Amino acid sequence: MKHFWSFAIVSIPISLILFFISSCAINPAPKADLETAGTFITEARQSIANARDEKASEYAPNEFKDAEELLQKAAEMFAKKRIEEAINFAFLTDTNAKIALAKTREAKAKYRIERAKDNKMEVYWEAKSNEVAIAKARQAMAEKVAFEAQQNSEISSEVAEIRVQRATIEQAIAKAEVEIKLAFILNAPKYAEQKYNNADTFLKEAKLALVNSDYDKAITSADVSSKQAIDAQVEAKSNADAENAEIARKKDKAIIAMVKAELALEEAHNSMADQYAKEIYDQAERTIKESKKSFDSGDYDKATTLADQGKLSASNATAVVKTKVKEEKQNEQTEEIKANALDVVAKAEKSLVQAFNAVENKSANDLYKQAQDSLEKAKQALNDKDYEKAITLAQEVVFNANLAIAKAEINIEMKKKSDELVKNILEDAQKIPNLNAKETEKGIVVSISFDIFTKTGEIKPDIQPTLKTIADLIKKYPANRVIIEVHTDNTGTEKANIKLSSDRASAVLIYMSSVEGVSIDKLSSVGYGSLKPVASNNDEAGRKQNRRIDFVMLVRY
Repeated sequence: MKHFWSFAIVSIPISLILFFISSCAINPAPKADLETAGTFITEARQSIANARDEKASEYAPNEFKDAEELLQKAAEMFAKKRIEEAINFAFLTDTNAKIALAKTREAKAKYRIERAKDNKMEVYWEAKSNEVAIAKARQAMAEKVAFEAQQNSEISSEVAEIRVQRATIEQAIAKAEVEIKLAFILNAPKYAEQKYNNADTFLKEAKLALVNSDYDKAITSADVSSKQAIDAQVEAKSNADAENAEIARKKDKAIIAMVKAELALEEAHNSMADQYAKEIYDQAERTIKESKKSFDSGDYDKATTLADQGKLSASNATAVVKTKVKEEKQNEQTEEIKANALDVVAKAEKSLVQAFNAVENKSANDLYKQAQDSLEKAKQALNDKDYEKAITLAQEVVFNANLAIAKAEINIEMKKKSDELVKNILEDAQKIPNLNAKETEKGIVVSISFDIFTKTGEIKPDIQPTLKTIADLIKKYPANRVIIEVHTDNTGTEKANIKLSSDRASAVLIYMSSVEGVSIDKLSSVGYGSLKPVASNNDEAGRKQNRRIDFVMLVRY
């Protein structure tokens, strides 16, 4: 058996509940029999149980206590088979229990709303639940008044009807107040001002008409107020969504502009604009920083404008650098070595970045720091136009960065075995006749201290067996990287010596890979010219020692 006072806020849509409540009428008196009375008492018990689960005894103690007492009386009347009295007490029990439940939910909703002020949608739905609970309580009270009026011979049916009519109007006014509050939460005074004001005006008219007992006008005005408030909600949400969409569009535009500016600034930095066009570069950097600040503060238009300005400044800085570089060309040979130096330094920077990302253990920190120092010196050499020195220092950066990466790539287990590996490689290397093998900080160095090239730059045939022996040693330990270093004495210019040693280092690398089958992935080469002598260059004996090829097997971790 279903009655209008059986509510389920959670499972029934809110708009349907409001419509259902506002359209309720007084039910006719139920048929007085044992089965009906039993059903009423069962429903009353369930209503008390629902209220108890919500802790109504704490939030609405009076109504809850009344409900319990009325249920006891209903049970007593039922036991005595005084059916009509049992039904009446059961009905009043159910009404009081539902009022207690409504007040409890109202109190809880107010608390949750207070705790959730920063979340507009949560406030919206909490307010909806809150006001529905109040409306239900008012409707239940109105039904209670009507029921008591019909049961009490002292009140005429006309008076009872007026009371119910006023309660219905109060319910309509309450509904209008709900919708106006929800419209306010959705910021209707800003986004739907006219409809919001109309709703408020009609609500005031409804209240005034109720005071003046003009019930027709009161109910009409309340209904119009509700409709205007609901329309205000829809319009406010639509306008707010449109505004948010526009903000999102501006935000995306600002992000794209800032990314482009950052790319332009990076290009300017890579072109060394921070040195050759410092004033313009610094201005670009400052403008882009200001753009980020504006973005963080929500001023996306300003962020976009500043980002565009920063991008333009960065591009100008790059253009200035290119112009200055072009103007500084002295001759084709100088430009060639300068371009080579810039390229090697750029590669050194990339190697240093790779080393930074790879280095994870302390054993490689010293090499990384050495590479950093060498890179700074290489950049300084570029500024000083000492391009040969810049190339040599940049090659040291690459070497130390690669060495740091090699050390970082070796896992803990391999590190534990490093001492044994060093011992085995050194023993095998020392078995190679006519060569000098020793352990250094870099690793195992196998040195050829006699000339292996013909005057035309080819590898002598009688040296090939020695190179094969060295290749066999390298292939025996495939996990270890090998750097082929070529050194000269100080005869000739340093530029010529660096080129000669670099060319010969590359030739040995190609021979070891293509002829002896050593994996090229494990090989790298570098020419130091006469920068790293091991003996004096004042006599032929010393110069002969300095003309050497070192095969450096990297085994240090």
